[in-house]
Amino acid sequence: MSTAFPTTILRTGVEIPTPLVRTTYLNLQLLMEKNPIAFYELVTLARKPDHQLFPGTESALDDLHFTDGSGRLHTACRDLVLAAVDGEDESMTLLPYTEIIRTA
Repeated sequence: MSTAFPTTILRTGVEIPTPLVRTTYLNLQLLMEKNPIAFYELVTLARKPDHQLFPGTESALDDLHFTDGSGRLHTACRDLVLAAVDGEDESMTLLPYTEIIRTA
């Protein structure tokens, strides 16, 4: 009996466990709605790993389990953010779920 999770291939070609894709995407939606500054900081951190987070945003990202408690993004979270967010600065948008995954 296999204990491996099913996986999803993102539009970027990265393969991530499906339950992680779904829960992380939901957390991205929540963060974008409730704390747009933290959402922006998350995307910037995913794109530039040496980015210094705006004060107060690290705890918001850690609360939703995007970071490891020391301000570093989990690899799978980074991969999902890079696949799920389009645009720069004020024009950042969260793509619909169906657009971030590859289908057969």
